[in-house]
This record gives sequence, structure tokens and C-alpha cells, in this order.
Amino acid sequence: MLTRTSRELLGDRALPTVVRLRPVIFVLGELGSGKTTVARRLLPQGFHECDGDCMRTGLNQAARHRVWSDTLLESPGLLLDGVDCLHRRYGAVQLIGELLRARAAAGRRTVLVQGAADMSISLLYPELPCELRASLLLRFPVGGGRRRFVADACRARGLDPLRAPAAYKLDPWSYAGVERVLDGLG
Repeated sequence: MLTRTSRELLGDRALPTVVRLRPVIFVLGELGSGKTTVARRLLPQGFHECDGDCMRTGLNQAARHRVWSDTLLESPGLLLDGVDCLHRRYGAVQLIGELLRARAAAGRRTVLVQGAADMSISLLYPELPCELRASLLLRFPVGGGRRRFVADACRARGLDPLRAPAAYKLDPWSYAGVERVLDGLG
């Protein structure tokens, strides 16, 4: 498992090798840490994005017909956004595992993003061999990283960063919280 901030992954730097090479990536982190934005960067052009409703529909179809839809199975990149509520849903975990293994065997990239409700996305880990998956835990910046984010956000709005001491000291700190503080300075 790698731990990074979204800024570290969205910049110009090359992605960590394990993230570039593994076909299945799990993206975890707190609400507002940039999980979906980072997940989109990890996928090839023309990827298919599947939210919770799409996932429920796909699971129902796969359970009923014993086959996943062509869109979910064959798109070059697949983003499963908001994966949660898998506790005690053994059939769903097994079906999603089948989808992930089939996509990985075909060389197709899949990125799963933790949902807001719980951490049950981790129940999918045993469905894949370790060499096919990587986990990316997003965290909020601390210290100098927070100062750089606030200063950059101020400059982008034409504000003097010295006017925003409250944005540095937010508790709990979040990107959205900084934006709210800066909106108030507007």
C-alpha cells in the first residue's frame, strides 16, 4: 500500500511503478481527499466510469445472467467509483472478484474507489493475487504541503496568502474546508 496526497499523484511526476504496472488499483482515503480525481488519472483515455447505481445494475445482471455486461468487461479502462456496503454480501464480493480477474487477465486496467459508507472495499483484496493489485491511500497534506496548497489556492484567486491564516489552521483540515475559508475572504 502506498500513501500519497492527491497533489503528489496529479502533478507532473511519474506515477509509482507499482501503480503504473498493476492492472487493478484500489484507491482509499478520507472524504474529499481526491480519490475520484486521482483514479481518473490512473486510467487510459476512453475509460468507462461506473458509480454506485451502475455497479448495482451490473451486479444484478451478472447474478441473473451469469455474465458481466460487455461495457464493464471489455472497456479499456474501468472506474468503479464509490465501492462500499460489501459486508456479508459474499455473492457480490465473489462476482466483483470474477470481473476484476477477467479484466486483469485481458490486460485491462480497473480502478476501484472507496465509497463513503465504509471500508468494505478491502473485502475484495483476497479476490485477486497480490501481484495483480495495488492499494493507494490518499491523505491530506501536512506542514509545508498545507502551506503550499493554501498559498497556491490564494494566488489562483488573486488573494494575498497572508490574509488566510484560518485556512492553514483548519481542524479538521480538508481541501474543501480551505476553499470555504477562501470563499469567505472573496
